[in-house]
Amino acid sequence: RVTGLDGVTKAAPVYQEVASLAGEPTFGSNGSTPIGAIAADDLDVLGFTAAEGSLENLGPQDLVLPSFTADAAKVHVGDQVTVTLTDGSPYDVRVAAITDPSIAFVQAVVPSEGVVAANPSLEPSIVAITIADGASDQVGSELATLTSGYTTLVVIPGNFFAQFVQTFFNAVISSINALLSVAVVIALFGIINTLILSVTERRHEIGLLRSVGMTRRQLRATIRIEAMIVSLLGSIVGILFGLFVAWCVTRPLFADQSDASFSWPVAQMGLVLLLGVVIGVISALVPAWRAGRIDILEAIKAE
Repeated sequence: RVTGLDGVTKAAPVYQEVASLAGEPTFGSNGSTPIGAIAADDLDVLGFTAAEGSLENLGPQDLVLPSFTADAAKVHVGDQVTVTLTDGSPYDVRVAAITDPSIAFVQAVVPSEGVVAANPSLEPSIVAITIADGASDQVGSELATLTSGYTTLVVIPGNFFAQFVQTFFNAVISSINALLSVAVVIALFGIINTLILSVTERRHEIGLLRSVGMTRRQLRATIRIEAMIVSLLGSIVGILFGLFVAWCVTRPLFADQSDASFSWPVAQMGLVLLLGVVIGVISALVPAWRAGRIDILEAIKAE
């Protein structure tokens, strides 16, 4: 029924655990690695990429291992190994390919033709499907309708791991943005407080400037310029420090990827600078208003 859905190009039954490989534990327990099974012709549905050997023309006695399992078990392409079927009987296989790590539900697999013949009672637990380009929403809706009557069936997109990582980092970024918003509010009040103290301490100087011809408009403009200088300096220092920290953190993470490069968020940096100017203007409103209302004679007499 899944194969007949519009947009589905292939549907393959997957046996999640048909055998186990003794050695260093990876996804399994008790020192063994679980081995799944899928038809040899349907292996491409799992999205494996061969690092060594070939995924083509697999026989019923072949075994495909991820690189981390092969390294832990100290096996190589062409080695003969014995795995243990779920009924406890031994099953001899040959390592035909070693794959790069993937996000498939099963990492180590054997062609189902052989293990199902050896143990006919096995039943698949997963149906892996591939779909046509652009048919994701349509197929998702059809699968939801098809499985609505089966409470034990769950439809999971192939990029579920990427979606989980994206959700996690979106939550982290949202938390950081919330903290950033609080920091901006604190900075706003900090600038206002600094300027008010500056106006109070320079009361005599302001009185002298007003007495020799400075207008209230010029005085308020001076306060606003001071506020913008303070906020812009803080923004520039913050941007440079943030870029340095980001570069230090990401450089070791992507050191082994030759095609990775550091991204310069020019638009975001420009937005931050613009926000700094706006904050400077806003924070100068109250101090500039107070400075403009100072009595000239009283300010001159101030010490």
